[in-house]
Amino acid sequence: MITDYSVIFRQAVEKNASDIHIVVGAPHVLRVNGNLVRLGKNVENIDVEEYVARILTDEQKVMLRKMGELDISLQLSNIGRFRINIYRS
Repeated sequence: MITDYSVIFRQAVEKNASDIHIVVGAPHVLRVNGNLVRLGKNVENIDVEEYVARILTDEQKVMLRKMGELDISLQLSNIGRFRINIYRS
């Protein structure tokens, strides 16, 4: 199952979230007014790997593998600009 991440970004805009947290084995989390709001079911590794592969540069992929986590910003046309934390255990 591949998650439609545009839905998550739209929810972030609707809830005026400042951050989106993506962690394998846990639900996506939005930071809204300083509070963490969980979205849906646990995220499968394959879903995150496929999505991350599409949005990260080669340099960012190396940093994620090396450090285990990465903070990025992502601009999506017609949706908005987002800060995203990606964590690998």
